[in-house]
Amino acid sequence: MIDESVVKLFTTSLDLESISNEEQLKFWVNMKKYLQHGRSFTYLTNNLEELIKFLNSINCTNQEIITILTNAPSLLNSVSDLYNKYIFLGVLENSNNSLRKDKLLNKTIEYRVSLKKIYQRYCLIKEVNYPNLNWNILVHATDKEFANVFICRTYKKHYQLFSSENEVYQYLTKYSLDDLDIDIFKSLDVNRELVEHYEIKSRR
Repeated sequence: MIDESVVKLFTTSLDLESISNEEQLKFWVNMKKYLQHGRSFTYLTNNLEELIKFLNSINCTNQEIITILTNAPSLLNSVSDLYNKYIFLGVLENSNNSLRKDKLLNKTIEYRVSLKKIYQRYCLIKEVNYPNLNWNILVHATDKEFANVFICRTYKKHYQLFSSENEVYQYLTKYSLDDLDIDIFKSLDVNRELVEHYEIKSRR
């Protein structure tokens, strides 16, 4: 049973009564699983407020925020990590600046892939000059699928430099998240408005 104070928090903050009973049921089924791991009321209050602030910064409607939280309640765990991941993935953005938001709405679970893994993959892709930087190779691909792209074949391509999956995995460890300068990615044109709304205006 979910504590009444928590029910009230989410119902009020997200206006859950504005969605259908079926949608509410789906929301609470998934949220109950998440809450089983133990989260204090203060933790939930602060993180929900911060998540809403971030999602408002990328112009999500209330319905979209509910959808995202229904799909992946664990995004509440670290809004700063989600924000940095979103900023970093600006390198993939299309001309309409809509790819990341579309993935957040329709492939929400893929945002659970760690920033460390995404960064390591990005570094290898850049180092070996792999020609197709896209969501599939950077985020969606399993470890095995990613590694196989860079393994030597009969007709070797310039980026196929490794003899096995394990060799790729080992090579990836040389890239440290400590070396990521997120400010470089914040300065991308596709991120400037987001940084303005989320980091600057929200702190005034």
